[in-house]
Amino acid sequence: APREERDVRSVVVTAAAAMTVTESKFYGHEKYVRKRAEEAVGELNETCEPAKKRYTLRAVRNEIIGDKTKKYAFVSEGAVQAVSQILREALANPGLDANTTDLVIQSAATLGSFSCGLELGAEAVIKSGAVGDLTQLLGSSDSRLVTASARALRLLFQSSKARTLAPLSDSSIRLLIKLLHLKDELTAGVSASILAKCCEIHEQQDQIQSYGGLKAVMSLLQSKLIKVQEAGMECIAAMTKNDKDLALIVSEDLDSVSKLLKFSKMGKPNVKLLACRCITNISTQSDAREDIVKLRAHLLPIVIKLLEQLSDFHVPHVLARLLADKPELHHKHQ
Repeated sequence: APREERDVRSVVVTAAAAMTVTESKFYGHEKYVRKRAEEAVGELNETCEPAKKRYTLRAVRNEIIGDKTKKYAFVSEGAVQAVSQILREALANPGLDANTTDLVIQSAATLGSFSCGLELGAEAVIKSGAVGDLTQLLGSSDSRLVTASARALRLLFQSSKARTLAPLSDSSIRLLIKLLHLKDELTAGVSASILAKCCEIHEQQDQIQSYGGLKAVMSLLQSKLIKVQEAGMECIAAMTKNDKDLALIVSEDLDSVSKLLKFSKMGKPNVKLLACRCITNISTQSDAREDIVKLRAHLLPIVIKLLEQLSDFHVPHVLARLLADKPELHHKHQ
């Protein structure tokens, strides 16, 4: 055969060999992950001391964080059910000693990690019945348990599978509102994010407001932590959407309106959008004060700019609401 043909054949054979090695490595890794998941779930299901289970939980959580392949394998092998059972058995103890408390914290954190970024994981957490145990922990006198359960619930509520959950009970709503007053502002922010989802999924804003929730959420705007401020705006936006009475309460709080205006002008695009959503909700009400209605003109150029910066579905929705029944604004910015 001509030399060129031999060279081509050589390249093809080399490429095929390389592909075989690559595939072998892939399937070898997949087999290893599956075996590791089986071993870990076996360890979680073993009857042993809390210290050993705590160690296994921590190892599992460290392995699945940021690794969807491992997370999927662990979920498929029943890891979520095993962790949920550990949490339930630990909470059944009449008194939580130090080891059991740490076991509960690790269990809650691991369930949150399984919910994060994997719909199958969130679905498994819901089916395991862990939501009831996690909401129960919100009323604990131990702040570490409260924080761990709140963070796990927030990660779960960020999943689309949260829509399959029943509305949170009155007692759970009251506990979440209580967290809004904590000195631990980060946990307060976590609570606000969960309450926002309660409004978006089950329209529980009136229930939240009946326990003074809106005022407590508005106070988060005064935090010095941007994450807490964002959570506050997220919840305000959810509570005041299509709710005239709650929108009026926000519009009458001058400090909150001033903060929202400030956030709409500065910071990252996603922060501006959150502020714009809140201001749009209060300025597009039929009985809004004249000075509040005028804020629509202030928002318009900001939202138009956000169209170029973000691919968030909220942006065109906010723009459409700002322009509704305001032809003069439409012509001004054509």
